[in-house]
Amino acid sequence: MKCELCGKDPIKLLLLPLHQPDGKLCTFTCEECARKSSAFCCKHNKIHQGFSDGSTACLSCVEELVQTRKEYALRIWASILPLLPSFEKEWLQEACELSSLVTNDGEEIAILRFIACKALRSNCSVEDVLTDIQVKHSVSCILFA
Repeated sequence: MKCELCGKDPIKLLLLPLHQPDGKLCTFTCEECARKSSAFCCKHNKIHQGFSDGSTACLSCVEELVQTRKEYALRIWASILPLLPSFEKEWLQEACELSSLVTNDGEEIAILRFIACKALRSNCSVEDVLTDIQVKHSVSCILFA
């Protein structure tokens, strides 16, 4: 099998979450092309996680960002909940409950992780994502993409 980006026939292929014009959701690449790709983290030497909207993020980078903001997690959680319509509040609480069961973190860390992930996927700051949530009174940008 050949690299779908450069056409070389490498010994090892990597599967990247890069959407292609023909509709394919992933791309097989050689290691050289993977490292040049926007879906590879050179810092952590790993492939990004892909998301349904076509964006990607390095999960190790997400965790690093969460750790830098961890002390503000409860404040973030408390600033978002009152703004949301009841059905979105329920969606958020259910998503955070599930996440916290998997990660053994509290729900306030789960919301921070969702926000950090969206920030990295969108090439913006945590504050930008928070502002978007607060302006729109919606968490759909972090839960449904």
